[in-house]
Amino acid sequence: MPQIDWTPEHKRTTTLEFDRLKLKVGERARIVLMEKPTFTWVHTLRAPKVVDGQASKVMKKRKDGSEYADWEMDFIGRPQCLGDHATIAEDGLDPKNCPICARAKESEEVAGPDRRFAMNIIKYNTKGDGSLVSPFGCASQVWTFTEGTFNKLYDIAQEHGGLVGRDLILGPCQAPEAFQKFDITAGAKNVWDTDDSVRQIVRETHAQNRIEELEAACGRRAEARWLKEDLKKIAERWAVAHGRSAGDPATEKGEVQSLKGELDKMLAPQPDQPQRDAEPEAQHPTAAPAQQAAKPGETDDLAKLLAGLNI
Repeated sequence: MPQIDWTPEHKRTTTLEFDRLKLKVGERARIVLMEKPTFTWVHTLRAPKVVDGQASKVMKKRKDGSEYADWEMDFIGRPQCLGDHATIAEDGLDPKNCPICARAKESEEVAGPDRRFAMNIIKYNTKGDGSLVSPFGCASQVWTFTEGTFNKLYDIAQEHGGLVGRDLILGPCQAPEAFQKFDITAGAKNVWDTDDSVRQIVRETHAQNRIEELEAACGRRAEARWLKEDLKKIAERWAVAHGRSAGDPATEKGEVQSLKGELDKMLAPQPDQPQRDAEPEAQHPTAAPAQQAAKPGETDDLAKLLAGLNI
């Protein structure tokens, strides 16, 4: 096998290398927005948690305080949608170009894409209560957030005439920490712009450490084949939750038979309407036997459909 040396050209980046803004429970922070956000469409994939071959459930509370059992969900991933942005914005899905969108159109096991945002910010060095430490210090970080947070920032922007260069006070962060839920308010002043030396530190920190490819912070990039693997994993988890084996031929046959029963009901003639006469067999000289005559109680259309399903 070839040998390599510890030099830059041989280093491969396997993870995103950036400092992400993340508050601990109860923590406050003060930041300044250095630029406008970017966004991309992403799918947040979750599936029932399986323990010892069984899908587990947890008790949840409704707004009225009552409890109910629901599936305990595992986070599977957050890949970028492969669909066209304009198509998604108009239709909500792009099943032609994205396999997850295609699956979302067929099943509630996965959801359509949502916008996720990211931008470079400067976080001031502060104490736990959010007050500045001395001497002044700061760090460049990437802040990723959801549509709900974007709407909060939009309201602040309308009130203050923009957000670039504006100090924001975040927190305290609420539990659970993974949700990063906290209040957002505009600062009474912009700390970074009150002193020449502080202004220089902030600008240099931003210029030297800002991330160019912010879309990668919103969600992972993946080829369609890997998205299909994610969908397979999710389907297997839901199969366990519903007490069946994924891809089980018997299960699939049962689903087809169930569909057949529904079609029988839909296509059966109404009591006050005579059944439509079958078309003369002579008009279909090349029809397959299953298509030439319907079974008792079935219409011609249903017979043709069943023949196509190879039941």
